[in-house]
Amino acid sequence: MRYNKSRVFLADDDPEDRLFFKIAIDQIDDLVVALETFNDGESLMQHLAECKDLPYIVFLDLNMPGKSGHTCLEEIRQNSRYDKVSVAIYSTSATDEDIEATFVSGANVYIPKPDDVATLRQIIRHVLKTDLGFSLSNISKENFLLRM
Repeated sequence: MRYNKSRVFLADDDPEDRLFFKIAIDQIDDLVVALETFNDGESLMQHLAECKDLPYIVFLDLNMPGKSGHTCLEEIRQNSRYDKVSVAIYSTSATDEDIEATFVSGANVYIPKPDDVATLRQIIRHVLKTDLGFSLSNISKENFLLRM
């Protein structure tokens, strides 16, 4: 199984949020990123299962109809094929319950959706340049929630 550091997946049911993310990632001049977007968890998980080049990171919206981000995270963490794939929760929800649940389920970082493209660009750059570590042992609750 190959793993591609420049490959990034985003699963989000909101087309405007997917476009906003793509605009932000396209504006990052110092990184080469191949972004693939999915409008639901079902299509994300199907694509992951068929991938020969796994992504470096999957950005997951939590509140998608059908297969939610919570369910996708659990499926990713239960499959050893995806051990080297980092998962960033990317959600409008920032409830303590969602943050705790995704931390316990093995996400690498939790990102509340920002309101402007400049902040999103800064967040994406930070996440992609940070070695999130394939071992979840480095993650603490203090560094799990990312705000900029």
